[in-house]
Amino acid sequence: MSKNELKLKRLEGITGSEIFKEILEVFSGNRIYFPGRGDFSSIAERNEAIWKDFCQNMSIPDLASKYSLSVDSIYRIIDCRV
Repeated sequence: MSKNELKLKRLEGITGSEIFKEILEVFSGNRIYFPGRGDFSSIAERNEAIWKDFCQNMSIPDLASKYSLSVDSIYRIIDCRV
């Protein structure tokens, strides 16, 4: 079973079959952002924090590590702001 299949199975266990089916029906094929515990409430909020850290001279590899993102993702976020 793939990593995604395991996560979907876990989600079904948490939500129950009926709610799980509704989630699949409504959001099938879409990417959904679930912020981690104590993390940001939106991607925009996270990206703003990344930008602020970047403006305070935090390196790209350090940003990637801090926010659990790839270096390429950090570059895409920073490039959108330049």
